[in-house]
Amino acid sequence: MAQATRLLLLLLLLPLLLILPHATVAVAYKPPLSNYRPPKWQRGHCLSDQPDLVSRCTLLWRNATLDHFTWRDPENGTSTFQQRVFICDEFWQPAPNRALGPIFFYLGNEADVTLYLNHTGLMWENAAHFGALLVFAEHRYYGQSKPWGADVLKHMGYLTAEQALADYAEVIQEVKAAWPGAQHSAVIGFGGSYGGMLAAWMRLKYPHLLDGAIAASAPIWNFYGQDPPFDELAFAKGVTYDATPEAGAAPGCVQTVRRAWEVLMQMGAYAGGRADIAAAMRLCPETRLNSKEDVLALREYLASAWDYLAMGNFPYPSSYMTNGAGDLPAYPVRVACDNMVSRGTLDGPRLMEGLAQAAGVLYNFSGSLPCLAPGAGPSPESDEDANFWDYQWCTEMVMPASKDGVSDMFYKDTFNFSAAVENCKRTWGVAPRSKSWPVTQWGGRNIAAGSNIVFSNGLLDPWHGGGVMDDVSKSLVAVVIPEGAHHLDLMFSHPLDPPSVLAAAAAAAAAAAAAAAAAASAAAAAATTTCLQGAHHLDLMFSHPLDPPSVLAAAAAAAAAAAAAAAAAAAAAGAAASAAAAAAAATTTCLQGAHHLDLMFSHPLDPPSVLAARRTQLRHIKHWIKQAARRHSEQQQRLQWWRQQQPGYEADEDVEGDAQQQQQQQQQQQQQQQWQRPADYAGMVSASWQSVWMKWWPQWLQQQQQQQQQQLFGRRAGSSYRLTAQAT
Repeated sequence: MAQATRLLLLLLLLPLLLILPHATVAVAYKPPLSNYRPPKWQRGHCLSDQPDLVSRCTLLWRNATLDHFTWRDPENGTSTFQQRVFICDEFWQPAPNRALGPIFFYLGNEADVTLYLNHTGLMWENAAHFGALLVFAEHRYYGQSKPWGADVLKHMGYLTAEQALADYAEVIQEVKAAWPGAQHSAVIGFGGSYGGMLAAWMRLKYPHLLDGAIAASAPIWNFYGQDPPFDELAFAKGVTYDATPEAGAAPGCVQTVRRAWEVLMQMGAYAGGRADIAAAMRLCPETRLNSKEDVLALREYLASAWDYLAMGNFPYPSSYMTNGAGDLPAYPVRVACDNMVSRGTLDGPRLMEGLAQAAGVLYNFSGSLPCLAPGAGPSPESDEDANFWDYQWCTEMVMPASKDGVSDMFYKDTFNFSAAVENCKRTWGVAPRSKSWPVTQWGGRNIAAGSNIVFSNGLLDPWHGGGVMDDVSKSLVAVVIPEGAHHLDLMFSHPLDPPSVLAAAAAAAAAAAAAAAAAASAAAAAATTTCLQGAHHLDLMFSHPLDPPSVLAAAAAAAAAAAAAAAAAAAAAGAAASAAAAAAAATTTCLQGAHHLDLMFSHPLDPPSVLAARRTQLRHIKHWIKQAARRHSEQQQRLQWWRQQQPGYEADEDVEGDAQQQQQQQQQQQQQQQWQRPADYAGMVSASWQSVWMKWWPQWLQQQQQQQQQQLFGRRAGSSYRLTAQAT
């Protein structure tokens, strides 16, 4: 019976979308607890309260490339694995002008992808409005997308975020090629927690494939090597904030909890005190509590409950933190605090009872368990997802977290990187490449060159300390949700959503629209120069008196572009140095946002700040879609012009002949008449250069050619001249 009770507890604790600060638990007490491993709960979204949505989608199994970054022979003859992708097309409305019909793409993270499919209400609730095609791709190694099947734990080397992003890049290309009408659709990425980190990183790494990203509760700055440095106490401070009156908790909760840890260690120092602890907490008979190390393990188990409750501090009852097994109460941290302060005294047994009751809000949410059974976690066979994330933490996701017992309500527990490395070597035979590798790989705080990302963070979510809390630029937007717990804005709407959660969700949708619009817009500001008489990168060489005019113009344009880039970099550095957000950036403040609450399904209890955040997100989504439509239209114009120049050109039968396209063709003809090219153009431009011309010929260059004779020539070294081109 006791063993069954323990297993039930372990199976019910499936809460984290992003694992709690791993190293704090795993290595905080090494070497005294050299054999202690923290409980490993399966992480991921719970099923929503909506009917199962999987049946409304099409399941596709694809042959995913095992290793995207090598050309060697595959390991054991295995070069691919089966990856799950769900496509939901009931709202799909590809429009002729591509202004509608975007692809909403969820980047699966460390759990079964069907959990995200059933829980990401922000995508489902806005799909009809945008006519969107919904795509949910499963992260390699998680869920059912496992290379080598049952032997997967023997082949962990291909489990990296980089490989996962490359998988998603292939998925996007395959869907756009195979799904009718999707070839020119904008693609908007969605993700929460680790999935939000992936969404942001994919927009940075593959901007030509992902037109915008909604990154909810994404702690992309929770790494070593940041400038300024990351605050390792941020997570513990975030949990503590949830227990303050400012967050709605009972007064005195923080002080009572902090005192309880001191009493726990005092009582645990002798056998009689440990017996009193077991009695007051109603520990199950098989619980070992025979030494200081056992008491430390119990303390970590009890403290972890506060971490989980803070992430799931939603404004309404939710099964999110139990993975659908049962509901936690609304604002569970407040309930846990009530259990602490209602003791009315700070004596030992009463405090121990309060600690157990507070932890029981999570561990005994049903109220039916007769005793508290701290355990070492399920076996690797029954908890593969936890093992997978543990491996990722040990290689590229080292997220330091400490406690000090002063600025937080816990106890002193300083993160030890060296001990963490040794722990990873013992467990997996691997170690982090370096402390700062994540910053080297993903950019850290230096992401100003990116665009079209909305970062939403809830102040009730302890992960917000590692998130982007201020606008980086006009298109790298921060949405702060003071009432939001862990990616609350991604969930389905709820009547109790606070206003800040609603605003965050709106911000996400608006941002996606903006990204799609941006994807349709040609890079008008890109300084593209065509040298009609230029040999291989002639414009990069030293000046010469015989340089043709087009080479002079190209060199001038390159210099102007370099100056513009330097100015932009300086401006970005200045913006990063200041705490002021860009005035034109759409920033939404959400007062009750939990961990990516704004991404989840709406709920009647969503706070107003969550509703406001969702509005901001929606505004950006619309803008992105319009940008994508403009870019596609301009690309089509350039392609059509180039095709008309080819010998024997005949119009394709499938070319759309509506009034809008006819007007575009007339504009093209007028532009061509204004720009008279040399008669021997065909002989001067090779076939390979024609393809480059087709791809990069921008509209601004046409306009500039009209004024070519009036442009000024500047003196160049060696008594030669360079044409000064005005880049727009």
